[in-house]
Amino acid sequence: MKETNKGKCRICGNEFESRVMTRHISSCLEKETLSKGIPKKTERIFEIHITDKYDKTYWMYIEMNETEPLLSLDKFLRGIWCECCGHLSNFTICGIIFSRSPDSSWRKEQSMNIAVGNIFCEGRRFSYEYDYGSSTDLVLTVKSVRIGEPLENGIRILAKNNMPDHRCSVCGEKAAYINSWADYEDDIVFLCEECTDKLEEGELDVDVDLDALLPVCNSPRMGVCGYIGGFEDEVEYDESEFEDEYEDEEEDDDDDDDYDDDYDDDYEFVGFKDEL
Repeated sequence: MKETNKGKCRICGNEFESRVMTRHISSCLEKETLSKGIPKKTERIFEIHITDKYDKTYWMYIEMNETEPLLSLDKFLRGIWCECCGHLSNFTICGIIFSRSPDSSWRKEQSMNIAVGNIFCEGRRFSYEYDYGSSTDLVLTVKSVRIGEPLENGIRILAKNNMPDHRCSVCGEKAAYINSWADYEDDIVFLCEECTDKLEEGELDVDVDLDALLPVCNSPRMGVCGYIGGFEDEVEYDESEFEDEYEDEEEDDDDDDDYDDDYDDDYEFVGFKDEL
């Protein structure tokens, strides 16, 4: 079956290809804004396009309040596409690294505890890396900026690619598992539920280790490390599983005065202003 790159708009429910979704979202947002009337409070809201660096099958459009910290975007990306084992992550924006536990002793690095309104602008393109070993690399682009009522949860999904139609390498039925150890073109890459059951019972003669099977999911990290899906996949995802180890890092950030002086209450970015 031919691979499509369509996704669904979360505002109106219609489906479009990624290349035309930006124009459609702009129209949908305008209609939505008019229907709500004049808001009591407004702020800048950034529309961001996100895709995998290597596989453009996976993409989404989101909106984010200017007052949200970059850390919120990190948590969102982990939750929907990346989190598996509590790996490290970072953003690279204009050559500056933003991480949860910045170490500026050996490279130019800042904390993620900074409002995105300080560093985002229309057209800004930057990268995200999750897991420095078996990394998932994303490319993010700020497509537009609008003035509107602040989003209730800080971030919302505007559109996202549909689940790719992966098929069982043995029988051609809808795939349920991916062979994470597959290295060659002639390997069995996908298995359906029925073929997996046969493999478990010893009734299927294929060179696949049951320990290598991971769930098929709508993420560019599918089949990597121990990834089993995000909060929109049909798996039990509990982001609190990794929160304990992050809390210590964030407490350290709060005690660190290095970045507190880099921006003021009006969100004017000062630390690397000339370079950004």
